[in-house]
Amino acid sequence: MKFLLLFSFIFLVLFSFVQTVFPQVRLSEIMFDPVGSEYTDEFIEIYNRSLSDSINLSGWKIGDEKSLDAVTEAGSGLVLAPGQYGLILDPGYFTHSTAYDSRIPPGALILTITGNSFGSGGLSNSKPETVYLVNAAGDTVDAYRYTLDNPPGFSDEKINMNQNSNTNNWKNALILNGTPGYLNSVARRTQDVALIAADWDSLQVRNGGAFSPLFRIKNAGTVSASGMNLAVYEDKDFNEEFETSEIIFQKAVPETLSAEDSLALKINLGKLAPGLHRFKAVLNWASDENIRNNFLLFKVPVKFLPHSLLFSEIMYRPAAGSPEWVEIKNVSGAAVRLYRWYFSDENTNRAGEVFRDPVRLQPNGYVVLAQSEIPDAPDSLRSREIIVPNWPTLNNSGDEVWLFDPAGAPIAQTDYSIQPLTPAGFSLERMEFAIDQADSDAWGVSRIAGGTPGSPNSINPLFVDGVLDCAPENDPVKVYFKDSVIVNFLFKNEGRRKIGESRVKIYEDRNQNGAFEPEEQIQEESFCSETLNPGDSVNCSVYLDGLSSGKHSLSAFWEVREEQNPADNRVSFFVWRGFPESAVVLNEVMYDPRPGRPEWVELFNPGAEAVSLQDWLICDTRKALGKGAFRPPSFILPEDFKVLTRDSSFFTVYPDVDKDHVLVDKNFPTLNNSGDSLFLIDLSGATIDSLVYRSAWGGQNGRSLERIRSGNSTADSTNWSASVAESGCTPAAPNSILLHTEASGNWLTIAPDPFSPDGDGRDDFVTFTIQTKFPTAVAELKIFDSVGREIRRLLANQPVGSRYECIWDGRDVNGKILPMGIYIAYLEIYVNQRKQKSTKKVFVLAKRM
Repeated sequence: MKFLLLFSFIFLVLFSFVQTVFPQVRLSEIMFDPVGSEYTDEFIEIYNRSLSDSINLSGWKIGDEKSLDAVTEAGSGLVLAPGQYGLILDPGYFTHSTAYDSRIPPGALILTITGNSFGSGGLSNSKPETVYLVNAAGDTVDAYRYTLDNPPGFSDEKINMNQNSNTNNWKNALILNGTPGYLNSVARRTQDVALIAADWDSLQVRNGGAFSPLFRIKNAGTVSASGMNLAVYEDKDFNEEFETSEIIFQKAVPETLSAEDSLALKINLGKLAPGLHRFKAVLNWASDENIRNNFLLFKVPVKFLPHSLLFSEIMYRPAAGSPEWVEIKNVSGAAVRLYRWYFSDENTNRAGEVFRDPVRLQPNGYVVLAQSEIPDAPDSLRSREIIVPNWPTLNNSGDEVWLFDPAGAPIAQTDYSIQPLTPAGFSLERMEFAIDQADSDAWGVSRIAGGTPGSPNSINPLFVDGVLDCAPENDPVKVYFKDSVIVNFLFKNEGRRKIGESRVKIYEDRNQNGAFEPEEQIQEESFCSETLNPGDSVNCSVYLDGLSSGKHSLSAFWEVREEQNPADNRVSFFVWRGFPESAVVLNEVMYDPRPGRPEWVELFNPGAEAVSLQDWLICDTRKALGKGAFRPPSFILPEDFKVLTRDSSFFTVYPDVDKDHVLVDKNFPTLNNSGDSLFLIDLSGATIDSLVYRSAWGGQNGRSLERIRSGNSTADSTNWSASVAESGCTPAAPNSILLHTEASGNWLTIAPDPFSPDGDGRDDFVTFTIQTKFPTAVAELKIFDSVGREIRRLLANQPVGSRYECIWDGRDVNGKILPMGIYIAYLEIYVNQRKQKSTKKVFVLAKRM
């Protein structure tokens, strides 16, 4: 008995100690600097961490060091249930604010205080204060001194409710306006994986080197995690968005991570081209409750080779009213993307950023960095003129100019103090790129006042120097399938000798390795049978033969005898050749789906070759041409389907459809239920197929509009009808009303016979196949009943040629299905308004009994 009493006493002491150290009700969140009014939008959140016991807050108080206010109910009582959050709002909130109404969950206990504001005049946002929570017995249950490092609207939140209120257990909220009445944003989640940048040696990669970042994946949750996936995006179009088409690496993470465990994952992103690369790494896990720690953004500058770009002209002593400028030439032999480079004078510590928007500089192309816009410059310069903020003033007595790549590596440098002094308004031009820039023979004074910004220098050209210039301004060259491929070039003689007969060779980069190799030559043309004098130029159009539909990466090389500078004899360009009409056809349209289901259009490839849909477009008006093209590579195989939709919910609604047969496009047009137009535009801008449908054709109330025959005209309303499939549609599958008929060689063939237009998907339509011996034949086709009355005229003066198919749904002119019975089809064939043939055939319209 004594032992039992002793044990009970010890238990009560320990229980009291635990309750003192870890009280049941804790402070959990403090909003002391709200976005809205401090007199209405401050709040304090408390939490009952018990799993079983409620607690009555009658007589409890809350406040600061100077003043405590009684906690009072706000319509829901004062009993705080186990695991429940209590949200104590400013009294003025209920009449003057709604800032948190949409955020407060139904399960939170809403409370307020008896005073006008928390503590003595509200919670201070100019100095730290301690918030006290006091129970009915007058004991301090919890206290926390908040810090002032929060931006406005971000509360202080407790991390772990089962630990004390020291500063290590609190953090700034991750969400604007905090988490009033629900789980804190800094709290540890049950299921939470995080992607962490490991100790990368450097984010700078040498030209041609591989980039292999090391990531650390951590399980920050409380349960095991498996089934994760790592994806890496590269912002190739520099629009600061990371799109699905920009995924360059994807890998499933096979390991299972226990709570608090982590693993290192090293990946190889391959060789990076010189320039600045922007990446985003995303760790995907379907069960993750916190995706804010699942991604990393990082930039990788790859060094360029020194002297791949050179200063070719310097205007350091301009005429009055004109700016200073420098000209840069690309001598690397390959196109260079200029983005986030740096330019400076001799004081390189104040180098300023240039090319804030990407500029693509072609081989032997020029770009000009200027203090301000150059007056009286040709219009052709404007697209290559970059105005530099905080321009470093260049000294007339001598200075240096530097160009650094995004990695900070010096690519071009010139000290013009050792070069001849230029008169005011005349630039210093580089006359020879093959010798050291410091050599005085490499530079000279321009022969032209104002210099030659963005153009070849005026001094000492080479003896033989042909220049192939003016890559197509509308690169890529877009050509309809029916049109010839014509590319215009400008041939210039920038040497000191005449250029006689020469040749132009066209190459296609078929292996897509970025190089144009001898075995990739596709065409050769003679050029310039007459001489081209120094300084002269001539435009020439080249017809390219045999280019198939699709994208072609091409290069033209002007082969000039004894050429001294062949680097500027080549220009690269793209040709996008269109596809023939009806290479892909509109096959099914879901324009009036059931509520909550997506609209979609099905395409069908009736040909024998796969068709790439990249850079195609579907729209409901031709005005949308060029907007929202399909960027990701996507092929439609021969006699196969592709479904286009705006909403990824398509996969939930139609789980049996293979994802490879679906293309989700955010620019998919909204389809009108009463009728609309649809245009399928290929990469050249040509309309491959189009449809103007009406609701009277069928396909309403969750049923799609299906094509009857792929070989018949899309524009023919009799070639479309409502789906009779049990599900109401057949996405990525043969249509439910598809007809398969073959003519027998007679003038008139009717199939199926009998036919039964009862909407069951079997023999609902009858096809009249007309075959003639005359390519210019015109037909009349009439339907008579068994007593000789004309009840429908299907064709009237209709050109049919040598073969034509007409589909009938068994309805009269008023749209009513005719009664079953025997009917007569009467055909008359005319050529040049003279009757050549008349024939009639009997067929049966049947109905299921």
